[in-house]
Amino acid sequence: MQTLGQGFGLDMALLTWFRSQFIQDPAMMEDYRVSPLRNPDLSDLPPAILITATDPLRDEGLEYGEKLRAAGVDVTALDYPQLVHGFLTMGGVIPAARKAVNAICDATVQRL
Repeated sequence: MQTLGQGFGLDMALLTWFRSQFIQDPAMMEDYRVSPLRNPDLSDLPPAILITATDPLRDEGLEYGEKLRAAGVDVTALDYPQLVHGFLTMGGVIPAARKAVNAICDATVQRL
């Protein structure tokens, strides 16, 4: 969050605002239902497709994927450091986003 907290669309100010809209009690930030990374037991979770890009949440997403794998969960990790948060909506104008969306759809089809 410190390194990617500015300049990538989703910045720390906006992230803080979003959090304040659904987390009324700051103590809830430590609750795993708010942040799955804090869940002490991920072993019974289903296979996951984990998508990360360059934004303040990237490191948490990558760490969550590692924690899922360590718990024995099958994870398909798709990391797009060349793209910013919200790139899924940019596939019509950014070729790298279109390619990523296609890869995400392919991974989803494989999981189904």
